[in-house]
Amino acid sequence: MITTRVLTGFEDPSFSRDDWDQLLARGCSDVIALTWAWQKAWWDCYGEGKLLLILAMRDGHPVALAPLFSDKGMVFNLYIKETLDFIGDTRDPEVMVALLQTARREVESFHGFRFYFIPEDSPTFSALNQAAGQIGYRFYDEGTIPSPFLEVEAKPEEASRISRKKSLRSHENYFLRNGELEVLHLNSLGDVSLYFDDFVEQHVRRRSVLP
Repeated sequence: MITTRVLTGFEDPSFSRDDWDQLLARGCSDVIALTWAWQKAWWDCYGEGKLLLILAMRDGHPVALAPLFSDKGMVFNLYIKETLDFIGDTRDPEVMVALLQTARREVESFHGFRFYFIPEDSPTFSALNQAAGQIGYRFYDEGTIPSPFLEVEAKPEEASRISRKKSLRSHENYFLRNGELEVLHLNSLGDVSLYFDDFVEQHVRRRSVLP
């Protein structure tokens, strides 16, 4: 049996930060942009409208979370301008139907949904297509945007050349002139996690001064 509820916010005591990130780890899009800290940072800096963090449960156990918001009758995913997705297991179209129907009920003068940067190879993409038909909506794929990446291990010479670009070196030189610069090479999740909160806080401060 699938049930849903809308969390009171990122600080909802019934669904903690650890619960969020554990659910994320069980999905197919376990990326930094979907972590609790990253999503909360974006909302704190840019959020407007009504926050809709919708949790789907099967037999009382969390199975998927839709981090959404509504504005002027439309429902969007939290817009981070990189890989986005719903969180957890979205393979079951019935779970997606429950999430979408809950979002629709929460929005006054509802007009529709618009979701950005959902990977085509994610179960969410196909589940949205199937769910749309079940609740009487049409699914439109408005196009794709290429996402460049560099295979560092496969192309070490290319990676080294790019790292020496003048634009990157100018940033490095700025820090060398104005303070101390230390480069850490972190290879394990445990090592990375020690610096994650500081990394997110840095972005919060940077975004807070942007227009």
